[in-house]
Amino acid sequence: MFGWLGRVVVTARRAVLIAAVVLVAVGGVWGTGVTEDGVLSQGGLEDRASESYRAMDRIKNEVGRQDADVLVLYTNPRGTVDQAAFRTEVVSALEAARRDPRVEHIDSYYDRNLAGPARGALVSEDRHATYAVVQLKGEDDDQRMRSYTALKDAKGGNPLVVDSAAAHTELGGIRPMFDDLNSGISDGAATIEFITIPALFVLLLFVFRSVVAATVPIVIAILALIGGLVLLRVLNEFTSISVFALNVLMFMALGLAVDYGLFMVSRFREELAQGHEVPRAIARTMQTAGRTVLVSGVTVTLALTGLLVFPQAYVRSMAYGGLVAVVLAMLASLTVLPAFLAVLGRKVDALRVPLPGDRRRAARAAQGTAAQGGWGTVAGKVMRHPFAVTAATVVGLVLLATPLLGVHFGTSDERSLPKDAASRVVAERLTDEFTIDARKSIYVLVSGEPGTGQETVTRAREFAERIKGVPGVDRDSVLLTAAKDRTVDGKPTTSVVLTATHHGEWTSEEARRVVGDIRALDRPEGTEVLVGGLAADLRDQLGSLRDHLPLMAGIIIVVTVLFMFLAFGSLLVPLMSVVLNIVSIAAAFGPIIWIFQSGHLSGVLDFTTTGFITAMEPVMMLAFAFGLSMDYSVFLLSRIREEWDRTQDAPHSVVAGVQRTGGIITSAAVLLAVTIGSFVLVGVKDLKFLAVGLFIIILLDATIVRMLLVPAILRLMGRAAWWAPGPMARFYAAYGVKESSEPADEPDRHPTPVSTR
Repeated sequence: MFGWLGRVVVTARRAVLIAAVVLVAVGGVWGTGVTEDGVLSQGGLEDRASESYRAMDRIKNEVGRQDADVLVLYTNPRGTVDQAAFRTEVVSALEAARRDPRVEHIDSYYDRNLAGPARGALVSEDRHATYAVVQLKGEDDDQRMRSYTALKDAKGGNPLVVDSAAAHTELGGIRPMFDDLNSGISDGAATIEFITIPALFVLLLFVFRSVVAATVPIVIAILALIGGLVLLRVLNEFTSISVFALNVLMFMALGLAVDYGLFMVSRFREELAQGHEVPRAIARTMQTAGRTVLVSGVTVTLALTGLLVFPQAYVRSMAYGGLVAVVLAMLASLTVLPAFLAVLGRKVDALRVPLPGDRRRAARAAQGTAAQGGWGTVAGKVMRHPFAVTAATVVGLVLLATPLLGVHFGTSDERSLPKDAASRVVAERLTDEFTIDARKSIYVLVSGEPGTGQETVTRAREFAERIKGVPGVDRDSVLLTAAKDRTVDGKPTTSVVLTATHHGEWTSEEARRVVGDIRALDRPEGTEVLVGGLAADLRDQLGSLRDHLPLMAGIIIVVTVLFMFLAFGSLLVPLMSVVLNIVSIAAAFGPIIWIFQSGHLSGVLDFTTTGFITAMEPVMMLAFAFGLSMDYSVFLLSRIREEWDRTQDAPHSVVAGVQRTGGIITSAAVLLAVTIGSFVLVGVKDLKFLAVGLFIIILLDATIVRMLLVPAILRLMGRAAWWAPGPMARFYAAYGVKESSEPADEPDRHPTPVSTR
């Protein structure tokens, strides 16, 4: 199949390249529109089946919204909030904002109809600052985010803002925080575009020693990225896609397309060096490297599909971004790239760049396969001491993983932003200067059954007294804040909202325990009780991740094992690959926790330590890391299997496979690690976590695991590595992903010796 595809692409190379140009043109005009503000979703962190989400949704429908979109902090640098000049300017601004069609409701210290405790909570302890609570119009997060953007960018200025000698304004809350996140991501991505692509080109020059050869993978990467934007915009028409998917699309499309291009171009040059004409070289490249790219792409795709089991749109969006990137990188590498090579032919080596070590490399190449390079020497030593290498590397990986024992989970808050981000400044001032932090509010809906009428209010007050007895609750903060009569099935009833605040940060384990204790209270007779708020949302979010993680892991492992069997026809090799992936990912998580939870290197990487790991990030990293780790496993095992099919010599196959792919795999790993690692330049901590984590995993897996541990275990397994029971062997022979129908060169039954001892 792959050789046939290569011949078709060679024949239709001009048509393929014209189609690629058209795709770039369309993508440049329509596809890039997906990056504009308001096109993609701004939220997606919630699980709509969770109690916290249902509580806030029911409160909105039955009583009226209680949560805030914007917290506007007004500061009097010269006096208190009661001074006439300050008060006049703030009240004037708030009145103008109330008339704005995008504003739903505003509460402020200057509203006399506001209850005394609620009013007092809006003033700082030193009385130099006050904040207003703003609710925006919109049925969901995206609509309210658009209302905020329109308000912020209103002609004549944001009506909420007072900026004079008497008053200073800062905007905080959930909408400004998302706005700051998006700005940080956009600014960082723009910087990355100007750094990453040139850096990749320079690295490819060191690999290929040719300007033309180095350019080919870059062209394929840009094509995959633009095509990915088109597909992402199409997907957004059918499902909600988070803006964070753009970052995943960028680093996965650039990284994988460059990796696939590296493997394809390297194999094409190798075939040309063996004397094959261009059409035959492309056909053979597609039979070998092309097959490997397909197996790798499908394996990474299957790993990422595991993220689709999670109910949070944010997690699924990251999966969509990765899936689109993998599919486009794979398709471009299997169609446009060989067409490009067919046009270039032997000119792929044009514009040579002389670099140190070229003579030594040329001399070794002239001596043929008998002359081992650095990785061949390493593999030969591993063959002599497989047990010692296996034991030493496993012990080292286990030791690296030990920080996992002390991991703590939380969620993103304002500390994910740069220290000077306005929404973070507001959040920190609210914590430090005000008695009550609105983010610590717990909302309890007491909804009466039909026919209970005003009895619900009495029962809700009794329930509030029980909430006061929950450890960790601020007794004085427990209030009945809203009640509304309604009719259900023609019978009167009432819905009541109770609010309370908890001690400690809203991201703390104590806050989550308080939520659990309130939910455990016996509900008043004839009512339904639901608990919401930020701490409740975090508790439900962690529970959802915990509940869905085993399913995700099961899907990834099962489909990966099955597909790798179809690719290699072995019972043990897929199982070995999965186990080693888990070990290497666990080992990499140790340094990640050491850095981000404990705060080491926080100054160098420019982030604020919170003492916990954001729960969603390791889950997504697990799927991405598993797929990318299998990527290098497929590259290595494909070449070893190719040698095994050719020689039936297990030790020779391992050494030859490592010798011929070791340099390419490490080069590919460096290229991908540079691409992903460059996202540390983004000012958002969660993306730094993902970038540093994948950077560590990729380099660790492509060197220690693939070049040392895998060869050692294959040496210990010997011929059994490629064995399969009779029925499985027959199934592989009939349906395996291989090139059994393609004309092949005569097998070499007497291979050039490669030292294994």
